[in-house]
Amino acid sequence: MRKKVIAVVWFLLFSASIVNSHDFLLANNHKDSEFSFKYYGDGSEYGLKPRRKEDDTAAYMKNNASSTSVSVSVAGTNDKNYRGSVKANWCSDDYTIKPGKYKYMSNTVYNNYKYAYLLIGKDDKKKHTISGKWSPDNICGKY
Repeated sequence: MRKKVIAVVWFLLFSASIVNSHDFLLANNHKDSEFSFKYYGDGSEYGLKPRRKEDDTAAYMKNNASSTSVSVSVAGTNDKNYRGSVKANWCSDDYTIKPGKYKYMSNTVYNNYKYAYLLIGKDDKKKHTISGKWSPDNICGKY
């Protein structure tokens, strides 16, 4: 009887640890948001709609089918509707992402702001269609 009780206790502890680990892994905002826009490469940045930043992992972006490499940086804001580049709070380095490639972008949004957004640009004075997907957090835990 004692062995059965011990087995049940171990099973419950093991099950609880799996549930807690599962909740931890799902506690970020890693679901991809798709985007597509037409852009004239005039040196200004296009801001994507902000999303809640829920952990300190790197943001993620994939350049799906753009006509060119793009320059991308991560910015932070406390206003879920703000996506401007004029008074942006840059929270990362500037990354270049080629068509068909992806990048994990380390940033400091989580410790300073509620929302993250991407600023995407190109300075070549040409028209482009830019499309891809992104998330403010990533599921694999990259920083």
